Amino acid sequence: MLIKKIFKINFITVGIIIFLFLLIFKYNKFLGYEEETYNAMVTFLLSHEIVGQRAGFISVLSHLPFAFLDVYTNINNIQYLAVPFYVSLTGSVFYLLIENLYKSKKIAFYMSILLIFTTMFLPYSVIGMEHIFAFTALSAFTFLFLFSKNKNIYSLVISAVFAGMTIQTKAYGVLFLIPLLVYLFLILKERNNHFFSKGNLKNIILFLGPIFFFIILGLLYNYFQYGSIFSTKYDLGSELQPISLWVGLYGILFSIGKGFFIYNPLLIVSVFMFKKFFQLHRKEFIFIVIFFVIFVPFNAGYSYWSDEVWGPRKLLVLVPFVFLPLGLYFRNLNKEKIGVFILVALVGLYINFIGTIYDYGKQLTLYREMNLDSLEKMRYVPELSHISINSLLLKSYVNKKINGSSLQFEYEEKSWMRNLAGKENEVISGGLFPLDDYDKPDIYLFKK
Repeated sequence: MLIKKIFKINFITVGIIIFLFLLIFKYNKFLGYEEETYNAMVTFLLSHEIVGQRAGFISVLSHLPFAFLDVYTNINNIQYLAVPFYVSLTGSVFYLLIENLYKSKKIAFYMSILLIFTTMFLPYSVIGMEHIFAFTALSAFTFLFLFSKNKNIYSLVISAVFAGMTIQTKAYGVLFLIPLLVYLFLILKERNNHFFSKGNLKNIILFLGPIFFFIILGLLYNYFQYGSIFSTKYDLGSELQPISLWVGLYGILFSIGKGFFIYNPLLIVSVFMFKKFFQLHRKEFIFIVIFFVIFVPFNAGYSYWSDEVWGPRKLLVLVPFVFLPLGLYFRNLNKEKIGVFILVALVGLYINFIGTIYDYGKQLTLYREMNLDSLEKMRYVPELSHISINSLLLKSYVNKKINGSSLQFEYEEKSWMRNLAGKENEVISGGLFPLDDYDKPDIYLFKK
């Protein structure tokens, strides 16, 4: 009876359930440049001054309700609920999409929970930075998908509004418009053999109108803030430094330190369902492939395809879309399939659990002490990956609680064959480092 009651819930209650569980992992601080984004909203509320920041103005506006409550009420730490709130909304929208795609509340419930708690969405519910981009992009696609099914003009307009918001969350948000417009073309072409029919032209205008509105709004913001419609706070010269595309593709997709499929292992299972997904949902398949093919090489082709943050953070937006075919795995399950699925899901849960309970910055801080703070080392050396060091931190914390002492981090890089040049080999970097000051989890529950 309880199971049946659970599967009668809708996308709103799914969002509430996710939000309540995410509160377990809440930090009472912002990470990354999310604090900068939040402070820009507070500054506007207090002095009506617009302050430039790295995130787009939609990301700043997302903090409005929480900043308002923080400034004008006595609710302590309300501002730190913003990021988990929008991640919960992402899970809620994903439920709505899956329910309509697979016509199953059960599959929608399972996949929404798995999306948030076994992928990078869990750590990014405390990190932030990419969560609004992911939320608006998924919402734009979801309502366009609903428009393809119900032909409701309101779904089309809502999709367009979210699409416009998406390009004002991140500078690279505009790339999302390409697959989305192709998807709209496929929907309209399927409905009418004459693409430029009166009905289709009306739908195109209704869709492009809100998008152009947000584009103009963003250009005006840049002009009044920086003196040019094309200026931003980012120094693109330092951001866009080309590297070998093949090296970047390997790193961003498969490297032990930052690989997309390493930090979201259930996506590997999903990839095996792509052929069947293409047969059943061709338009959606084409959207996913175009978005992936455009967005991954765009990021992989530059030296900063990743930074010190957990996993390949710029690819968070892709996770829900690559996750979609996984719903087919729930059809005709047998014991062997269930066993494999549970194993991979538990691996994903563990990986992202340890990425959530520890501030991602601990890795870099610790490695600076040992002269190991190289981005290349953190990307490609297994012992120095985020997964490895966070696992050791958790093991050290458990050992301290049981045996009364923390563990040590041990790693050395030695020179090789210097004797052939008449020199002695030596330790270049690394050594032994105590973890006592690092191994306590950072979530609020452990701060009490």
